[in-house]
Amino acid sequence: MKLRVPMPRSLRSRLLLACSLVEIVLLSLLLSNSVRLINEALEASVESALQQTVPMLNAIIAPNLVEGDYATLQDSLNEVVNAHAKGVVYVLVLDGQQRIAARAGINDTRLLPPPVTHIGSRLDQPVLHLQQPVTFAGQTLGTLRFGLSTEIIANARSALLQQGGLIATVEVALTFLLLSLLGFWLTKNLAHLVSGSQAIAAGHYDRPVPVSGNDEIAELASNFNRMAGSVQQKMQELRASESEYRALFEQAAVGMGHIGVQDHCWLRVNPKLAEILDCEPQQLLGKSFTALFQPADMPTVERNRTRLDSGERQVFENDVQLRRTDGTLVWSRLTASLHRNEAGEPQYYIAVVQDDSKRKAAEAELEHYRIHLEDLVAQRTTALAAANRELESFSYSVSHDLKVPLRSIDGFSQILAEDYESLLDNSGRDYLQRIRRAVQHMGRLTDALLSLAKVGRGECRLETLDFSDLAQGVVDDLKIAHPRHKVNVVVQPGMQIVADANLLRTAMQSLLDNAWKFTGKAADPQVEIGSFNVQGNTVFFVRDNGAGFNPAYSSRLFGVFQRLHTAEEFQGTGVGLATVQRVIHRHGGRIWAEAEPGRGAVFYFTIQPEVRAAAA
Repeated sequence: MKLRVPMPRSLRSRLLLACSLVEIVLLSLLLSNSVRLINEALEASVESALQQTVPMLNAIIAPNLVEGDYATLQDSLNEVVNAHAKGVVYVLVLDGQQRIAARAGINDTRLLPPPVTHIGSRLDQPVLHLQQPVTFAGQTLGTLRFGLSTEIIANARSALLQQGGLIATVEVALTFLLLSLLGFWLTKNLAHLVSGSQAIAAGHYDRPVPVSGNDEIAELASNFNRMAGSVQQKMQELRASESEYRALFEQAAVGMGHIGVQDHCWLRVNPKLAEILDCEPQQLLGKSFTALFQPADMPTVERNRTRLDSGERQVFENDVQLRRTDGTLVWSRLTASLHRNEAGEPQYYIAVVQDDSKRKAAEAELEHYRIHLEDLVAQRTTALAAANRELESFSYSVSHDLKVPLRSIDGFSQILAEDYESLLDNSGRDYLQRIRRAVQHMGRLTDALLSLAKVGRGECRLETLDFSDLAQGVVDDLKIAHPRHKVNVVVQPGMQIVADANLLRTAMQSLLDNAWKFTGKAADPQVEIGSFNVQGNTVFFVRDNGAGFNPAYSSRLFGVFQRLHTAEEFQGTGVGLATVQRVIHRHGGRIWAEAEPGRGAVFYFTIQPEVRAAAA
């Protein structure tokens, strides 16, 4: 027996029934399909969110990894996590060596579970753990791990299922309409984000995504715009840095170029390098770097290149001769280094070439002049030594030969004065006395010249002397020779000196004789002989409180026949101080004086017997 369902009689009822049946069927299909669609829609929503989130995070992370700006990277990740409190839970960035570069929203990375491979099977978990590579310009820089909260998705799923029956009872058309409107509203903002990401991918960073409302999508759009602005700024900085480097490379005053690691060919050259090698830059590109060197320079260059490859050296410098395109050689200063990437892999050699031809030419010319100058100095020294020997010989001969006629004149004038004085009037006697004084002065001059000549002719015999005792001996002789001139003399005890005894006595005789002479008009004549140390050197001095002299004329003091006082004031030959200087110079020392008119003078001298050239 077949069961028959009674059909309404009225057309309205049938329509109602039909509509009811249709609606029941539609509702059943809708409910069953809704469950499926909800799952698919949620999975698609997560996939869509990932399609937006992953490029966004990659755009934030990649430039900072390339530049090694981990501080900016950390700030950007904190901003992303804080801005997506209900979306991105944590972010972990690993570099190419799988070392933590930055992290946000997580403290202990060891507690992270493995990343999921299929999103649909893990939508029931509170956090979706995901992993993506970080790429830039087609290169993988590291790894991105992040957690995407599914709490919102789970809550939405439960609400849809709970309210599905209620919503299904509403007019299907209204439901469809509302769902259509809702879908359009949702997909409209998402479409803006998609178009914005496509624009960034195409390099258009100045096209912001429209922001409307204050929901998560609006917040995501705002963050997306900020991210785009940050990426744009970084790209501008990169372009500016590249432009600056290019300008520096192209306008450098030295030759610069990049050389391939494998084939050792020129990859890039600047105009200055082409100028040094007398060619166009294009003529060098692709050509072997080693073809420029001379065979003699190759072993050194190869040895240094090997050290660069092994990391033994960071840079090397060599003076080499490079071959120009016309076959000529140019001296150059070559500086080379090896550029490596962050992984330590060699990328290319950096060569800096300086034209060194002018310096080499100058060095060669200077060496020529040095050799010539040494020869010239040797010749002049030999000639000067010969002239000095001749002059000393002449001075000695003249001085020695003059003594005989001078003694004759002095002797005969004395006979005239003693035997024929009565025959001369006053004028004659005065003239005779003038002749005798002149002859005696001439005798003293010849004696002084002989003494000066002897200083330069004899051998300098060095020995350790008691300088205090030597000076005291000269003082005693002067006291005997000038009994009427009472001088208070102070000699510093214990002074030692290495010198020739005879020469040093001659010098002290002249110095103390001057002190005795120039203190002749002093009320309380004082003479002091002593020494002191200056930077390890002993300085000896003879000080008096006599007439002194004008320091403006001190340069004339040690010249032969140079006098700073008239003969009427103080007698003298003008040779004594020249003799003192000759003695000091023969001992490798020096002598100088300080004085003030009417307040005395002090003579300083040093002795350096180790300087044998002066004593030879």
